[in-house]
Amino acid sequence: MIDSPINKEESIAILDEYKTKLTQEQYRSIERAIGHLSIEGMFPNRVEIVRSVRTVTGEITREQEMAEILGTRVA
Repeated sequence: MIDSPINKEESIAILDEYKTKLTQEQYRSIERAIGHLSIEGMFPNRVEIVRSVRTVTGEITREQEMAEILGTRVA
């Protein structure tokens, strides 16, 4: 199980584990974000990818996503 990817392919491998939970559009959206980040040498880890999956599927809002990232609470 890959938790701390060192390249784009490893981040995509993590995303692939959640492919059945996503529509093709949702999957492609996260895949594109991974691609954009990898250009800058940043590779999303499992926590970041799971958070993205939860956001695109509507499990959490963007505000909740940001609160998790910042470690704060949403009113």
